[in-house]
Amino acid sequence: MSLSFANYIQATGNNDRLNLKFQPQPGTLFTYLLQTELNMEGKDFLAKEISMGISANGNASVLTISSSSDTIRLAITTPGIMVNVTTPESTLVGTIRTQPSQPLEMTLNSSGNIVSTKNFESLEQDFHSNISFAQILFDYFPLLPIQPVSPGDIWRDKRYIRIPYQGIDIVIILETEYKLEDVLLSKEDPKAYITTSYKGSAYGEKLFNKALVVFRGDGGGSGFIHFLPSKGILSTYELTFRLEGAVEVKLPSQTITSWPFSFFVSSFVSLGGVRFQK
Repeated sequence: MSLSFANYIQATGNNDRLNLKFQPQPGTLFTYLLQTELNMEGKDFLAKEISMGISANGNASVLTISSSSDTIRLAITTPGIMVNVTTPESTLVGTIRTQPSQPLEMTLNSSGNIVSTKNFESLEQDFHSNISFAQILFDYFPLLPIQPVSPGDIWRDKRYIRIPYQGIDIVIILETEYKLEDVLLSKEDPKAYITTSYKGSAYGEKLFNKALVVFRGDGGGSGFIHFLPSKGILSTYELTFRLEGAVEVKLPSQTITSWPFSFFVSSFVSLGGVRFQK
């Protein structure tokens, strides 16, 4: 047991294990700063060269409407998340924002499993996207352990993510391993330091006349989480993930041609402020 973890356990009067639960107090308003970059290189299913970069920056405010030992109900608003989409032919700049009278609502359990969402269809955005913001939360929101943990303890999660692309569904099997490394003490709130490692595989196929076009890929990544046990919220969430794959064109008896494809994403979320709203 590390010295900082032992000091934290002693100060809080807990046993030798730590309960990590999403349980912010009702009326707590916290603001997050968001940064994401995504890059794709390769060819699509019609052998057309593609090169795309997407960056998103902004902030979102999250208000705890209600909180119990089982579920937490949150209202999410954002004045605008700026999105840049760059291709060799053009650059698109737009925003994603909530309507003033219709905050997004999300209910999750204390481990981070999302139970339900509401009003996500009312999001305003300056461009069309075939991936919903609600689905992104379902697919990538981090998971906390069900049982109390000590430094060195590991818990795992496995998700099946479906991404529509070129008329087919690419299925990504994403496996995440979480590990509690330590509790970082500070003058403010102690932080549970959790590292993450990711392993993923992707597959998709579509029949064009007599040829079968197949996408296969494998990848991995890493990241970390800072969690505030005293407030029951995340303070930092960072991840990087890279997937390398290939698109193959096949006839029943042979592979006609293939070309490489790569995908990279980097995301960083940090807590910008916390206050209590009556």
